[in-house]
Amino acid sequence: MKKLLAALLVLLTAFGFVYAGGLQEESDGPVTITYYGRPDTDLEKEIIAAFEAENPDIKVNYVELPSSSNDRLKTIQTVLQTGGSEMDVFAGDACWPAIFISAGWVTPLDEYLDEGVKESFIDTMLSAYTFNGKTYGLPFMADVTALYYRQDLLEKYGLSVPENYDEILEYSKTIMEGEQNEDLYGFGYIGIQNETLACCFLTTYWALGGRDMVNENGELTLDYDIAEEAFELLASYIFEENITPSAIGTFDTNALRNTVMAGNIIFDTDWLSGYAVYNGDASSVKGNMKIAAMPVNGALGGWGLMVSEFSEHKEEAAKFAQFRANYESQKKALTDVSQVPTLKVFYEEETALDGYEYLLDFLAPLSVARPRGLTPFYSAISSRIQIETSAVVCGMKSPSEAAESLKAGIEAVLY
Repeated sequence: MKKLLAALLVLLTAFGFVYAGGLQEESDGPVTITYYGRPDTDLEKEIIAAFEAENPDIKVNYVELPSSSNDRLKTIQTVLQTGGSEMDVFAGDACWPAIFISAGWVTPLDEYLDEGVKESFIDTMLSAYTFNGKTYGLPFMADVTALYYRQDLLEKYGLSVPENYDEILEYSKTIMEGEQNEDLYGFGYIGIQNETLACCFLTTYWALGGRDMVNENGELTLDYDIAEEAFELLASYIFEENITPSAIGTFDTNALRNTVMAGNIIFDTDWLSGYAVYNGDASSVKGNMKIAAMPVNGALGGWGLMVSEFSEHKEEAAKFAQFRANYESQKKALTDVSQVPTLKVFYEEETALDGYEYLLDFLAPLSVARPRGLTPFYSAISSRIQIETSAVVCGMKSPSEAAESLKAGIEAVLY
């Protein structure tokens, strides 16, 4: 019997257990957490290395997510749907949290956060990850749709930055008539059928007084009369006022940005990443393309870290999420790959980084960023918005037909 117990003890020790009146915890050693991160491979690996150096008791297994945002969502959903613990922490788009929270797949982080951490973020950026007073994620990359404008042309005609869509129309016509350039248009955006087109619709809808599409109880609150007005406004710019290119429905990001860089757009709606492109050496409008907040609200974008409810190492995963979103990590992401930071300190004049003072101009758009995905059904609703907005800007449906189709489509999703 003694030999049997001795052999059992040797076997248990070999598998990392200690016998002390029964089976107990695994032997001391680093905890390994698995992080599903964006495909910024070198950046992520360097941040992970810095985290591990500061936290030698935690190792991070990095799994690179696909390049397509839709494929990233599918990957994360597939893992979470199993209820398994193979993923501890992951990077998520700012319009995804409602999906995961409603399903009970992510855990609140409040009890794990250091004092003052939540207050260090730009309020709108953190709002995408905050539900019912609980914090489900930490934003590490900011984004929002913003209004870009030709400062040189506004100054030439004595005009200020437009504050609403009526002024965008008025100023566009004034400048186009004055310039007498058949290639110059007043207003552009990414019009191809994708998520950014849905954002274009939403910013127009909000500017006209539109409410959130769905309230916190999951009830449909989208105002279809205002939705029809939004469709009418976008259509009128193309087919009546002629301030938007007739081919706008085919414009992807590159097409829009190339048109702007060629000097052929006065105002346009784009993400913050457009700033560096518009003012780069390849742009004919370098130094003259400035940025402002959209009328009323821009569509909130960006990325944050969330912790799986099924993780067996929530505390360690939350510690990594906090590190990935801290000042040093965001500073590295800014200087290495131009990721826009989410912490207030980067946008204060006295603490702005040398060479990155342009971030001060981003604060106004970021301060009025409005979350898109306040419903777990956002992805399906966005698809309906994309389809109907595309039909309008391509001249395939009237605004009233599109509004009716949008109503039927969203009701089918929700009910």
